[in-house]
Order: sequence, then structure tokens, then C-alpha cells
Amino acid sequence: MNIRNEIINITNSINNKSGYSSEILKTYDYGDLDKRDIAYIKKCVFTEIENRFFIDYVISKCSDLEINRLDKIVLEILRMATTEILFMKTADYAVVDEAVEFASSITRYKDYVNAVLREVCRINVDSEDLEDDIKFSINKDLLKMLNKSYSKKTVRKLLKSFFYKSDFVIKQNKLKENNLKINLENQGFALNDHPFLKDSFIVENPESIIDTKEFKEGKFLIQDGSCSLCAEILEPLENSIILDICAAPGSKSCNIQEITNNQSIIYCNDINQNKIDRIKENVEKCAVKNVQYMNFDATILQKDLINKFDRILVDAPCSATGVINKNPEIKLFRTKKDVENLVNTQRQILENCEKYLKEGGILIFDVHSLFKVTEIFQDYLYADTNPDLTYIWHVCEGKYPYSIEHELTFFKREGERYERFEETHYQRTFAIEEYKQWLEDIGFKILEISADFLDEAPTEESERIVFVAQK
Repeated sequence: MNIRNEIINITNSINNKSGYSSEILKTYDYGDLDKRDIAYIKKCVFTEIENRFFIDYVISKCSDLEINRLDKIVLEILRMATTEILFMKTADYAVVDEAVEFASSITRYKDYVNAVLREVCRINVDSEDLEDDIKFSINKDLLKMLNKSYSKKTVRKLLKSFFYKSDFVIKQNKLKENNLKINLENQGFALNDHPFLKDSFIVENPESIIDTKEFKEGKFLIQDGSCSLCAEILEPLENSIILDICAAPGSKSCNIQEITNNQSIIYCNDINQNKIDRIKENVEKCAVKNVQYMNFDATILQKDLINKFDRILVDAPCSATGVINKNPEIKLFRTKKDVENLVNTQRQILENCEKYLKEGGILIFDVHSLFKVTEIFQDYLYADTNPDLTYIWHVCEGKYPYSIEHELTFFKREGERYERFEETHYQRTFAIEEYKQWLEDIGFKILEISADFLDEAPTEESERIVFVAQK
């Protein structure tokens, strides 16, 4: 396999909005390439996407042709090589030679590629006062919304945050493992205790960790703090009956049963049967027991569930994209048209869950903040593929303020053919004060409101708002 050919194949998939870059890079078939080559491909692709507009700016400065008129393959070759010259440690001459050789094998523009890249090697744009959309490679429409809503200082802080690298966090599954850190360290992985998550570790060198026996056997989950803290905040008790009403992919349900040592009964619900199958896979792998599976629309009241549950976890339907630092294409492709959020779904789910909860029961739910949906949230496309089922999820603007529409497409194998199924779901978020009023109107006492699954009050830049209320 040719490294540069694979880089262009992956980049084209991202350009075509075939899914999150992080998912594409993780699931791509790298064939017989060794780990060093795979790591190089991932770094090159991610760096190019993260700095796309800046890289295009540099190419345009070095080219006599307008880049939007270039052959797509030629442009991708130039982007790849410019990324290597500006951001990677590969020698410039080697990058140019290999890019020209690659171009000559698939295009007739090898002399043009050679001329542009040699100019890229000489150019210096460090002293130029670049506009923020070029410097931070962000869609002008999204940048305009940020500037309209926040101070220059806050906007600059946000733009810089898009380049921050998140920690790779795993959570030990104590139903199956108590010595995870030692066992993984013995295999060469560098683990640090997470500063505030119990039984969780930050992995400094996570490459190939999903190939370990421990991961395949469900001895740990790859899980950010938001998921881990949900179960802790819920404070599930043994012998209690718990509903996880929007449960897919099931990791929070697994955490709940771990806390109760499988001594509670948990009902896992999701509107999509395919997601129920995914929940079952995770439950089985993690040795979780006492699980009941349900498949209903959470916006429709289920009368047989009224006054049934001691605890309810509501991770309401949404298409959260507060992961720009992990999926930088979001800031390239999202526009104002994609930002506003869904209709009445969340409120209807909450009203139903209030009826499902026993008197005195605790309701915990989280929602996207207005900041999340107006500044971070944008047009989103995700794809999950396997031989029997392909799932494509696209998010677009809704009709109402802060609303979006989720367009779901499924291709299910039936013999030698695939059947196509389509669904549309609607979502909307509201200001904190509105949620508070609704909870009080239906008889709840608000115990706590926090942000981003931390013990902190919401700020103007919080992304998720967590409510804890008692019936």
C-alpha cells in the first residue's frame, strides 16, 4: 500500500462528509502497513484537516492557478505535501520528490506540483497578519456567529481551544478486572490515574490499546469523564429499579450496574432496534446482569411504566459535536444554517420521565447549552459501517430557534442486497431558566444545576448543563 494514496483516500472520505475524522481514521483498513506508517498517516490527515484553510492559503500564495479550479486529486496532493513541509518533520526535499513522483503516476500535473511545492518550501507567512478564519481554519459563517455573541477575548480563547488535544481516558470495569493499570503497564502502556474520576486512567500512548485482550474482554471501556460521572451523580442503589431511557451504546448502563455490583435492575431503552443490539453487545462483554431491554419512542408516554422507577437517567437525544479538537472538520464545514437546535423532544421526554419516577425519586438529566448549539454545534455527519449494516447520521437546521433535525439512513443487508430505511428525529434546547421553570411547574424540587459533568456552576462557555431534581 502507498502511504500517500491512503492519505488522499481518507481525506476524500472526510471531504465527502462520510463521517467524523476520528472514526474514519480509527476504522480505516490500513492493510499490511506497519504501526509507524499508520501513525504517520493519522497525524498527516488530522493536521491537514485541522489547518485546512491556512494550508490552502499557503498553496494559493505559491500557485499561479486558483486552487478552487484545480483538479481535486492535484489539490489533495498539494495539501498533503504542504502539511508535511509546514508541520511534519520529514525533509522538504523528500516530501517534494515523493509528491511529484506520486503526482506523475496519477495525473499530468507533475511539473505544476513540483513548482508549487518548491515555492512552499521557500515561503514564510509567519509575519503576515492573517485573518482569524485563515489562522484558525474556521468557517467564516461560524466565526461570524462567535464574534456576534462573545467578546474578542472569549472568541480567541475558543478558537485556540479547538487545537487542544484531549486526554485518552479509559475506565476500569471492576466487574471483571481490579488490576487493569498493572496489566496494561506490563504491556508497555503508560497510564496515569485520572485526577477526579474513580477507576479511570489517562493513557499516554493509546495506540493499539483496542487490540489488547483486556479491551476485547470488556475489562475496560474507552470513556470520557462525562459518561463516567453520569453514573456516579445518579447514585444508584442496590435493589433499585433504574431506567436509562436513551441508553445507546450502553456504557452508562454498564457503569450503573458496576456501581451496584449487578444488584439493581436496569431497563435500557432506545428508539432504534439496531442500537439495542449494540447495547446488548456491550452489556455481554462487560459481564453486566439484570438488564431489561426496551424499544420505544421516549417522547410517547408508556402508561405501564408510570411510578415504576427509583432512578432515571436521561441522556436526551442530541447530536453533540463539542469535539472539534477531535474532529476538526466540524469547524470547516459547519455553517449558521446547521446551528439551531431541535423542537420539543427533550421537554416531552422529561414530562414522561416525571411520570415514570416514583415519589421521592431522583431525576438527573443533561442538555446542550445555548452556547453549545449556537457556537459549537453545526452540520454533522457520522457513518458507522459493517458488512451487514451501514448507519449514516446527518444533522441539519430545524424550523425553530435552537432546533435541529437528525436525518438517519440505514442500509441493512438482506441476502445479496441492501434495504434502505430512513428516519427523521427532531431536537431543541432552551435556556436554563426555562428548564427550571418547567421542572417546578410539574412538581420537582431542583437540587443542583452544574456544568459539563463537573462540580462547577454553568458559565457562558459551558457546553452541557446537568440538572438534579427530586419528585
